[in-house]
Amino acid sequence: MKKFLYLAAACLLAACNGGDEPEQQPSLEVKPLQLDFAAADAAPQEITVTAVGVEWEYILSGGASEWVTVDDSREGVLTVSVADNPAQERRTASLAVNPQGNIKVKPRSVTIAQAGNDTPVVYSLTVEPAALTFEPENAPAQEVKVTTEGEGLMWSTEVEEVARGWITVTERDGGFTVVVADNPGQAPRSGNITVVPDSEAASPKVVRVTQQELVLPPSLDIALNNGASPEEGFVLDYRGQTDGDYNILVTAVNVEWRVSVRYESGTDEGWIKANAIDFDDDTRVSIVGGIENESPEPRVGWVVVSSDAEGVGSYEVKVTQEGKPDFISTLEEDVDFGQFTKSRIIVSPNDDWRHDEVTAWEIMCWDEGVEFIENPPFPEQPRFEGTGGRISFMLITEVLEKNDDNVYTRQYQRRRRRDLPAPHMAALRMVRPHGERRSQRRGLYPERYYDRDEYR
Repeated sequence: MKKFLYLAAACLLAACNGGDEPEQQPSLEVKPLQLDFAAADAAPQEITVTAVGVEWEYILSGGASEWVTVDDSREGVLTVSVADNPAQERRTASLAVNPQGNIKVKPRSVTIAQAGNDTPVVYSLTVEPAALTFEPENAPAQEVKVTTEGEGLMWSTEVEEVARGWITVTERDGGFTVVVADNPGQAPRSGNITVVPDSEAASPKVVRVTQQELVLPPSLDIALNNGASPEEGFVLDYRGQTDGDYNILVTAVNVEWRVSVRYESGTDEGWIKANAIDFDDDTRVSIVGGIENESPEPRVGWVVVSSDAEGVGSYEVKVTQEGKPDFISTLEEDVDFGQFTKSRIIVSPNDDWRHDEVTAWEIMCWDEGVEFIENPPFPEQPRFEGTGGRISFMLITEVLEKNDDNVYTRQYQRRRRRDLPAPHMAALRMVRPHGERRSQRRGLYPERYYDRDEYR
């Protein structure tokens, strides 16, 4: 609030003297500079503000407005009143009177002091209990009793922000009720409820709320990644190879588990490898084969997933390995291809860089409805077009090596061509450089082959 003080007499005198008197400088004075009040039933006191040529305002120090009241209804006078001091300690406040619009005029300050109370009023509160513990699920509500000391002392509750999602407080006379939501996690959680008094003379109190973790009963479950049941299990081919990855997904809760392998009585062992693997998002048992079954009969084993808890688990996952077939073919039944009229043979004999123990012959036959298309950059990768019958198979023979003439030779008993089927006739045709004559050695039929030569 801004105040002005005009000195009428001084103005009249200056006018009468025709300006002979010197002009008064702006100024600001306050009296007294300190007010002292009794602890209780203190009478109001006045501060006189004398201002010349300057506007002013007063400001009460922060927090003092709770017990200091200032009445500025009279011109140039501030009337100060204080509330009773309930505390034993002396308390003080500051009232500043500041000039406005003139930096040359110094501000003034008045100290307001009030004596401590010889018989102070004690404000306090207590909570009982100071800590609450709840079950993880379906926990009943619990009560907290709040006891206050000191006339008119009020209080309120505040739940800390991180716990507001699961702690609910309902206030009532003399205390409050606490309810918690179910704890879905497997770890305990806690939060604070603060009981805040409305007077600084009393200290706030904290109630600690703890909720126990959800303890799940021990359990062990498995699932096969191929969608089969444990009784159906996994199937390995006779070479021990799998159709993709074979995994047993393991879900274990509050239980330790292990994996082992057992085999059908009287059969070979060691052909199943079961490895437990822990990933960030799952735990699994990886099934690995890799050992060939030399027997034509299939063999069976089981991967056993068990736990250390009584009554939890175990599971047995069947693993079957097929027997070794007498021959390997994609044809599982008789197929009538009719009459083949064309053939193509590719042979891979040993040379300076190939040192195989056998020689492979790739034989292809087809009929008139199929067209063979050359592929010069890659002669071993021809194309076939059309509609008709075509068959491809591979023969393995004794190794073909170079002789002293630097040609590939293999000797065997000669047979008449008309006694051989068409594919064999193609295979037995002698290939030689142009102009070279066939050997006439009796009983022997030397044939010459060239690396990756093609026969039609």
